[in-house]
Amino acid sequence: MAIVKKLNTRYGDDTLARMLEAAKRDPGTTEIATKLQVAQMRDWLRGGKSFDDVLVLLKLDDGVDKVLANPALDTLGVYINQFNKYNPGKQTNTIDRLTVQYGDEALAKMLEAAKKVPSTEKLAKELQVAQFTRWLSAGEKPAKIWKMLKMEKATWMKNPDADVWRGYLAFYKLHK
Repeated sequence: MAIVKKLNTRYGDDTLARMLEAAKRDPGTTEIATKLQVAQMRDWLRGGKSFDDVLVLLKLDDGVDKVLANPALDTLGVYINQFNKYNPGKQTNTIDRLTVQYGDEALAKMLEAAKKVPSTEKLAKELQVAQFTRWLSAGEKPAKIWKMLKMEKATWMKNPDADVWRGYLAFYKLHK
C-alpha cells in the first residue's frame, strides 16, 4: 500500500508500528489499522528485515523481563503470520523466536514470573504451554529441564524456579 510507504517515510518503522498497534485497539479504526499493519509487515518482509531487525525495531530486545508488557509483541505476531504465509518452508512462531532471542532458561523463568502479574498472566500461560509443547516435541524429559534450571536436590523446594519444573513435570505426565 502506498499509504504505508508515505506514513513510514514520515514517522519511521517503529513509530508507525506503535501507532498501528494502538489504532487496532479502537473499534473505529481496528479494520483499517489491521490492513495497514499487514501491509507494513509485508513491506518489512520484502525489504529483507530479519527477525533480529524486527525485534530491535519493536524494542523486544530490551530484556526478557520486559517482553510480555510490551504491546509490540502483538505486532511481532502479525509479522510472524506474514512471514509464515510467504515462507511456507520456514514456519516459525512467537515462542521459537523468543527462545532464539533469550534462550530456554531465561524465557522459562520470565514466563513463570509473568504468570503472577495480572496484566501478563494470560499471555504468560499461553506462551508457557507453547514452550512446554516445544520441549515435549523435542523429546525433553523433566530431568533435562531440572538440569537446565540448575536445580539441586538439597535446595529445590526453596528454589523459585522449581515452579517451572513442576509445571513441566505435570505437563509431561499429562501429554506423554
